[in-house]
Amino acid sequence: HNLYGVDIDLRSCQLSAFNLYLKARTRAENEGGEFEMPNVGIVCADARVAEVEEATDVLDEITGAGTDLREALDEIIETFQHTEALGSLLDVSGTLEEAFDASKTQAELSDYNGGAHQSLNSFLKALRRAVAERTSDSFGEQNLRSFLNLLVVLTQEYDTALMNPPYGMRGRMPNGVKSYVSDHYRSCQEYYLNFFEVCERLSKSGGR
Repeated sequence: HNLYGVDIDLRSCQLSAFNLYLKARTRAENEGGEFEMPNVGIVCADARVAEVEEATDVLDEITGAGTDLREALDEIIETFQHTEALGSLLDVSGTLEEAFDASKTQAELSDYNGGAHQSLNSFLKALRRAVAERTSDSFGEQNLRSFLNLLVVLTQEYDTALMNPPYGMRGRMPNGVKSYVSDHYRSCQEYYLNFFEVCERLSKSGGR
């Protein structure tokens, strides 16, 4: 419950989850205990997880069609779908926080506000649960659940943030990413420095 990971490559996510499973099961068996694999916090940041068109009615039902928050969710889905290799550089808080605050003020969050969701991350977790209750196993609905998992992970705060940024790729940053980071990051010219900003954003005060 305290280890999370994001990778843009689905295969890397699958291998990481499998490796974590093997280590956890081996340790449990060595200590003579039973092992039941929990849900792991490893999420894929491939743009395909935002292909959620057939599931947008669920978002309309929960957040309210045409609300500020619903439109902000559309914006972040659209950005992620059409910006190649954006991955964990997606600035979820920067895109949704203002709409979330406005929705709290305007009481647009319906039953999912209720005074309990004082942070964007808390609301996204509640939204993820609500979507899970209302969706089936169609590809679009699976993608919506996966995308909400990504948003939750990218809005949490962590004691320690580790990464493997793409060093030496200044001239290989995709054009769409260049445009995006110029609007959302301070070090937009250096690909890897933007990931340092991500870690700073995700770390708690006093974290590493």
